[in-house]
Amino acid sequence: MINPGQYWAPIAGQRCTPVDTLDAGISEFLSLGGAALSELRDEIAKPMPDEALTTAVQRFIDKVSEQVADVSSIAGNDELATSWKNLSSGSVSARVAAVTSLGRHPHPAVVGKLKSTMATDTSQHVRVAVIDALLAVSGSTGVDVIGEALCTDPSLDVQLEAALALVRPEMVKAAGPWIKRRLGEAALTPTLRLILGRGDSNADT
Repeated sequence: MINPGQYWAPIAGQRCTPVDTLDAGISEFLSLGGAALSELRDEIAKPMPDEALTTAVQRFIDKVSEQVADVSSIAGNDELATSWKNLSSGSVSARVAAVTSLGRHPHPAVVGKLKSTMATDTSQHVRVAVIDALLAVSGSTGVDVIGEALCTDPSLDVQLEAALALVRPEMVKAAGPWIKRRLGEAALTPTLRLILGRGDSNADT
């Protein structure tokens, strides 16, 4: 990866073959690309053909470039920028507060950031807050992220929050497949079964 302004570099007086570039400064890369770089490292640790390696690197570039674009798009809003930054805090309460703040801003970049936070944050309290924030900023378009949390999140608190979100009147029709999937799985608590059972009935009406 090189600076996009150096897309072509003279070598012995000749122009070299174009290379993949990441449209980001080094500070942006260090702050935004760490997780994606770790994923790339793990992916290419095993032997793979050149074509697969190129695809993995391009996927990494696309992911970090998208993150840079998202940060740039909210840079003019101090509250958004601060909340965005606080999502990386080591404090769970600070991250919960950041998620809650982001939930007041229905911005496309915010929706994307909340979805990625749902998938990566290790705190169940943060993931519960993300569900509420997604409801506020994305409504029924967030059904798949919340449905995935219902079916795969290891935290019962997150599953219950997801269930309560999915059985809401504005969500339940789109959430029907997720509700049925979870009802068909084992390890349902009585409370979760009760909530989802009501949602399943409403989804079919």
